[in-house]
Amino acid sequence: RGHYASLYTSFGCPFDCDYCNIHTIYQGRAVYYRPPEEVIAEIGLLVNTYGVKNLKLCDELFTLNQDHVKSICSGIKDYNLNIWAYARLDSVDEDLLSVMKDAGINWLAYGFESVGDKKFIDRTERVIDMTRDAGINIIGNFMFGLPSDTEETMQASLAFAKKYLFEYVNFYVAYPYPGSRWYEETGPSLEWHENNQYGNKRMAFRDEAFIDYFTYPPYLEMIRARFGSQAVSHIQEMVR
Repeated sequence: RGHYASLYTSFGCPFDCDYCNIHTIYQGRAVYYRPPEEVIAEIGLLVNTYGVKNLKLCDELFTLNQDHVKSICSGIKDYNLNIWAYARLDSVDEDLLSVMKDAGINWLAYGFESVGDKKFIDRTERVIDMTRDAGINIIGNFMFGLPSDTEETMQASLAFAKKYLFEYVNFYVAYPYPGSRWYEETGPSLEWHENNQYGNKRMAFRDEAFIDYFTYPPYLEMIRARFGSQAVSHIQEMVR
């Protein structure tokens, strides 16, 4: 829990997912990159002056520009850091994953969102295998309650997560947030206070899925084997 810091190496996202309103923060879909040498110098300061060992890269999608990623990774690979970052299924390959692992990127968060057709599954399986072959842990991000969702599709997403035993998952309730195309198409279908991810009953499925996943015996045994009994105890306390 200590020796931790977070920073951005880029700002913005070029994609236009209909449920997402992140572009409103950046007033458009351009991506702005910090100079790699500036990022490397900042990380050096965090390591050498403040003893940072654990680092979160907050970029919306760190892996968008491979040259940017590789430049940063080459400058920090000797710091022996433990890093996590956001990635996208279509923005990584074996070479990039190897470079990131060498730099200490041990965790990548992928947005699986809602499990779709067979082509999605095939492509996703290849990325999961590549990431694990590189020695990188996967955080799976899923959403429940998208306009196309049914009880069946939400159960399929939960089953998908349990099949691959991602080292961690985030389960979110999908909302038509102001600024998203979903909101623009449907109008203000919720009162503002109803947009809270927690503390309401709009999507009981998400809460049940969360408990289901983090109490799933094969998952807990995987965590015990990978990270030890202390990690299992932490997860069990989280669920309680």
